[in-house]
Amino acid sequence: MDAAFELLKDGHGLLRELPGVRVWGVDDGALVLGEDATHFVFCHQGALTVRQSGAWPHVLTAGMYGSAPGKCEVRPVGQDLSRGMVISALGWLGMMTIGGPLEKRGRLRYIDGCTDSLLVPPVRLGDPCLNGLWFPMGTQQTMHTHPSVRIGMIADNQLALQAGWDEELLAQELDMLQASDFDLDLLGFDGDELTKLLGGEFEGEEEPEEEDEGINRGVALAIVLSPQELMTWRRAKAELGYSTDKAAFWKLVEDLLKEADS
Repeated sequence: MDAAFELLKDGHGLLRELPGVRVWGVDDGALVLGEDATHFVFCHQGALTVRQSGAWPHVLTAGMYGSAPGKCEVRPVGQDLSRGMVISALGWLGMMTIGGPLEKRGRLRYIDGCTDSLLVPPVRLGDPCLNGLWFPMGTQQTMHTHPSVRIGMIADNQLALQAGWDEELLAQELDMLQASDFDLDLLGFDGDELTKLLGGEFEGEEEPEEEDEGINRGVALAIVLSPQELMTWRRAKAELGYSTDKAAFWKLVEDLLKEADS
């Protein structure tokens, strides 16, 4: 039985061949792709050029994507600085498409609070396509399967933000930087964190504490909503779906309240 999930190693050239599909890595010179497929291209870093025979090259910068039917060349701009991936769907005739860069969230709702966008749509029902899938941080997605082959690349992730520190090793590195007169304020740690890591030796620049107007610190606050306001809040949340854009959410609430009053 074949594995349900396989992690491909990074590299240049053909990475994996499956029935009807080839997966390529691009990071070291030109990649010449055959005319028997439609090639879905994603630029992960730097820039790539996509050129069909006899045509001007199209430039894809980081986060951009596209599809090219038939024979074409994909080339990184500046070796060791650019990389990407190509998925060749054999026996399919797509259309030349350039899009992106990727947005901050998908346009369609998906399971478990995720969102999805159809980046390169199928020309006909059942044709291959390119999707973007966005996972909110900490998502535990419900187990599910698909009847077709799914090949993807992690375009951006927050794993580093969730990782723990080896504090003993970090403290040693900070000591070395401080001894070389490096400005530790530039590292992004706050003063208390640096003081703890350095054993109480750090003295950085103090930043004035920002006070919230109209709010006394340490005082419990309550927001009281009328039944109409509560229903409006729930409707706005349902319409907007998963979002971290507070301004957009409250703008929608305001518009819905005005609509209810008119």
